Amino acid sequence: MGKEKKITKGKKQFRMFLRIYAGVLALAGLIVCIILWGKLKKYQDRYDKAEAASNPDKYAAEFTDGLNENKFLEYIQKYGINVNDGINPEENHAKYFAESISKLDAVFKRSDKFRKALPVYDIYAGDTRIAVISLKTQGKSDEFGFHDWTIKDMAFDTDVIEYDDIEIIVPEGSVVCYNGQVVNEEYIKLNGEVKEPVADKLKAMGYNIPSRTVYLINSTFGNKEITVSDSTGRVLSPVVEDNKYDYSSFTQEMPDDIEKRVLETIDSYIYTIYSKKSFEETSRYIEYGSDAYLIIADVLASVAWGWKPETVDILEQKVSDYMVYGENVFACSYYGKIYKYKEGSMESGEETFNYRLIFKRYDGQWYLNYFVIV
Repeated sequence: MGKEKKITKGKKQFRMFLRIYAGVLALAGLIVCIILWGKLKKYQDRYDKAEAASNPDKYAAEFTDGLNENKFLEYIQKYGINVNDGINPEENHAKYFAESISKLDAVFKRSDKFRKALPVYDIYAGDTRIAVISLKTQGKSDEFGFHDWTIKDMAFDTDVIEYDDIEIIVPEGSVVCYNGQVVNEEYIKLNGEVKEPVADKLKAMGYNIPSRTVYLINSTFGNKEITVSDSTGRVLSPVVEDNKYDYSSFTQEMPDDIEKRVLETIDSYIYTIYSKKSFEETSRYIEYGSDAYLIIADVLASVAWGWKPETVDILEQKVSDYMVYGENVFACSYYGKIYKYKEGSMESGEETFNYRLIFKRYDGQWYLNYFVIV
């Protein structure tokens, strides 16, 4: 019996040993797992941080946030721009792009050409793309094989910009500035005698028309800030016609009675043409024997048997650019839009009139002397 008790006791002790040993092993395994998990988590955290830091989207975001006029100019000077004529194209494009993103948020989008090894991004001002950048790796890879990025190439999207060639006509000796930059002599197209029908007519009539200088600036775009000062320092105002800025004459405020006379003259001319009335209907507004008299008489004679609408309505009228030459002569511009209608006629519809006019005064009344279509 004593021997059996010893065996039973030994088995119990062995089982207890196995339990304790298993517990020690489990605790040791748990400790090892905790240590390994901690190390793996630290490794994963370092990996995630390294991956995030090397994400090309992060570089594109920082690039977009840092854009301003100086940065644009730096990039344009480094990577070039495909419009190189005009006045100071690099500076003016940098200013244009900076103004675009100041009004609309600058954002980046992955291009259709985006690849993991060669990230490509479109840079937008609002919904308008202004540039494309591609990236390349920079420096040595880190412990995980990640690396920094830098710009490989950059191209500016100028196709969406509307460019205009402009002429600036000024009195000789004037100082011309375009977007705050003095326009130098290399942009002078013509100096001295400038051919222009109304000015030539006034000169033929014996009026002094000062010598003028014509500047030609190609590929202007965006906001065109033009300032002109004559040789005495006086700041001049322009007469603007399409892409021509004429500072060579001085506009004044037109008196109401003179504006009324101009409108009556043109109204009479328009209604006489379309109502097929006699020349006498409008000749009382025109200087007898003048160029205007001869031209209008010829026009009315040529349309005497032409199309006659049932209705003629004047929709818009404007008299502007009033310039006085002495006491008895002035020039001005006229714009008008009419609607003419005859049932079933293909000629029905709107028509516009743009004239530059010269009036002379006789016995206290103004008469049309000369006009050209502009």
